[in-house]
Amino acid sequence: MAEFKLGRIRFVWKGTWVTSTIYYKDDIIRHGGRTYICISGHTSAALFSTDESTKWQKFTDGTEWQSDWISGVLYNKNDIVKYGGYLYVCNTSHTSETPAGKLETDQAKWDLFAEGFDWKDAWTVATHFKVNDIVKYGGTLYLCTAPHTSSGTFTSDTDGLEADSDKWDTFAQGQDWKTDWTASTRYKKHDEVKYGGQLYIANEGHFSGVSITEGLEVDQTKWDYLHKGIEYKSVHAGTTRYKVNDVVKYGGGLWICQVPHTSTTNLATDVTATGVAATVDTISGADATRTAGTYNDVSGTSSGSGTMVHTRFNVVVDGAGACTVTIVHGGFGHVATDVISIPNTEIGGSGATLTFNVATITTATRWLEFIAGLEFEDSWSSATNYQPGDFVTYGGYSYISKTNNNNVIPFGNASDWDLFTTGFSLQGDYANGTAYKTGDVVRVGGYTYLCKANSTGNRPPNLTYWERLNSGIVWKDAWADATYYDAGDTVRGIGNVNSYICILAHTSDEVSVQNRPDQDVAGTYWKLLAGGVESGNLTTVGDLVYYGGSGAIRLPVGTPGQVLKVNAAGDAPEWAYFGQVEGVYYVAPSGTDGVAPIDGVTLDKPWKSVRYALNEIRK
Repeated sequence: MAEFKLGRIRFVWKGTWVTSTIYYKDDIIRHGGRTYICISGHTSAALFSTDESTKWQKFTDGTEWQSDWISGVLYNKNDIVKYGGYLYVCNTSHTSETPAGKLETDQAKWDLFAEGFDWKDAWTVATHFKVNDIVKYGGTLYLCTAPHTSSGTFTSDTDGLEADSDKWDTFAQGQDWKTDWTASTRYKKHDEVKYGGQLYIANEGHFSGVSITEGLEVDQTKWDYLHKGIEYKSVHAGTTRYKVNDVVKYGGGLWICQVPHTSTTNLATDVTATGVAATVDTISGADATRTAGTYNDVSGTSSGSGTMVHTRFNVVVDGAGACTVTIVHGGFGHVATDVISIPNTEIGGSGATLTFNVATITTATRWLEFIAGLEFEDSWSSATNYQPGDFVTYGGYSYISKTNNNNVIPFGNASDWDLFTTGFSLQGDYANGTAYKTGDVVRVGGYTYLCKANSTGNRPPNLTYWERLNSGIVWKDAWADATYYDAGDTVRGIGNVNSYICILAHTSDEVSVQNRPDQDVAGTYWKLLAGGVESGNLTTVGDLVYYGGSGAIRLPVGTPGQVLKVNAAGDAPEWAYFGQVEGVYYVAPSGTDGVAPIDGVTLDKPWKSVRYALNEIRK
């Protein structure tokens, strides 16, 4: 401590010490955070430290805040600087490292004054970080534990903060929401992405796959499930990349994806799939011989369908030269059962080839029905692919598809279709060349018929294929010969007096069959629909009228000699000869030699001569 003689104290304040300046005894200056008193007059040197021990004596102690440490700056004792999260106090005057130096270079000239943190925002490449710097990297805050310069590139899985992971401690754990997963993107640990209907969190830093086709699945081990949700992707489409828990509309229902894949033409094809691995191609490498070890540099070709895409082949070679092939595709590994023994000399060197027998790999079910539903597809068509839940009409019936099917008729195929409702489909007048389906309704004459089994060329009322639905009438105007009449046809009879309705289909014939309405006395084909006045049936002098099976019937007058009697069936009157017996003839003097059967065959009209009778009988 300086000694002062109070009687002669004459202190002079000179302010901050300056070089090449005359100082007198008892001058007081400030240098850094301290004040000094001159004990010997002198002209100051270039550095205060040169004169400090002989020309100056410390008067008061203190410090001076110099803000952030900067290279190429003169620092004095007791200067305080901020460097990273720490405050340092200078213990030795010096000029800091330059250019672009670091405090660590002069670490011995500084003492730690106070410990703190320095927020540096997001981590960046090629940046010098100091102890207690805090950076944000992904969703996590990291604290620097050792000074270093960060990685100069950020183009691979090993770049980034991970390259200096031993120089950082986790300060605060968090997540960083990155929205939808994208290809060729650098993800950091604890980054969160949405992929399909699911949320994933990265468990390690990495660059994502180079294409959407490969998807997140190519790096599946680098992601953990954060939340399993669903994502609706509208109607199922071909050549589309689907992810786990994607939901699509297919047919009348919703389906949920179980295995990531790129779709083919329709969901039915993709429900399950089988892939085939063929040949492992040339092994690359400059080494002359492949010794025991695992080789991941083998390229492979693949064929078939399903998940056999983006395939690589890992070949494990043991010391004896036996090879086990592991097939990796879609992020999942499958081991081929074939083990091939190849001498080391044959599996080494550029140009050598490994071949193994075809291994068949069957994938898991790719789609499961999520919600069953119905979709109306109008009338069934043989050219349409139907999915479960599709709703079609077939004839008068409606059906629901139970399976994926094509050109499978709904009627009679219960394994593919369920009958939903029965109904009618009016098809108009029956046509013999038309294919009718169950539930079709046709009109034949005045009747309608319901088809109960698929039919072509089987005209109603064929009971095997048709059942009568309704009875009605259709007006056919005047009856005509050689015409086909259906049940329900109505006609105007002879004389335009009565109308008749057909009760049995037939072709009209008034000569041979005699089925004209007024001839059909038994009512086999016709029934009276509406009768006119009875006299209207009488057209000729001598006509009689009676009621037959089809209504009022005209009985024309008979021939001379006939009598009116009941017919053999006992259901109608008729004109006939009385007493006529087959093979019995009559002759009498009162008779007349006329032609039979008018004469000679009944007792009341005999022939007159035996000779004439014999001639007639001989004919």
